[in-house]
Amino acid sequence: MLAPNGKISNLTDEQWRIVRTAEFKREFGDWEIVSIMNVIKEMIPITVEVKNYGEKEAFMLYKQLIPVKRDGFEIKFFKSSFKKIYKENGLFVLVVPYLSEILKASVLAYSEIDCKAGVFRPDGTMHKQHRNIAFYNNYIGKVSIGNRRYYVRFTVAVENVGLAGMHSCFVSNIELYEKSAAKLNSTFYPSEENASTPAPTRARLVFDRKVDTKLQDFFDMAKKFSAKIKGKVDSNGEPLPKYITE
Repeated sequence: MLAPNGKISNLTDEQWRIVRTAEFKREFGDWEIVSIMNVIKEMIPITVEVKNYGEKEAFMLYKQLIPVKRDGFEIKFFKSSFKKIYKENGLFVLVVPYLSEILKASVLAYSEIDCKAGVFRPDGTMHKQHRNIAFYNNYIGKVSIGNRRYYVRFTVAVENVGLAGMHSCFVSNIELYEKSAAKLNSTFYPSEENASTPAPTRARLVFDRKVDTKLQDFFDMAKKFSAKIKGKVDSNGEPLPKYITE
């Protein structure tokens, strides 16, 4: 059995199963989200070469992307998702040729059901209802562009029939998550123009300072549990056996 960091677990098979149950996490704290956060932070970024692609050229590159096999699914890059996540001169354009590589090396951060139908995004658009979607997997990758590092969050839609494909993609500056979103306004970037505001899942300009709110929520949750489980996990990030009742 493996721990979230990819190493052999120090737990017995039964202990490994117990610590991953909702009941255990309610009492102990969600140690798994903390372990995933640590794995993400330690990831080696993939170097992305800065090139200017027009929409047509970017779309051609997107169509040539190789599907990625992850977590029992073959994740395809649906053509229909391209326009939704494309923005001229945005970060998404720069990473298009690398998307297969980034997704393959990414970490599965969390899964979620489709509960956004009818909810308005900050940009005024509304989330549609997707009756054919069973759940969404959110993967986090890391890239280096110039002298800056960025997180790439993929949202992969998994359909009821087992098909899986790209739903959305968000690229955001890693520096933005060093402080909580609430403190970014005046302490990280002093000018009001650069203040952090909720952003929809869209690609942004290279030096845009918009926070990926879903990724921020993930990190905030992980940091909260990190304090609760401090000193109670082993070198792999899993709960110590003395806290497990079989």
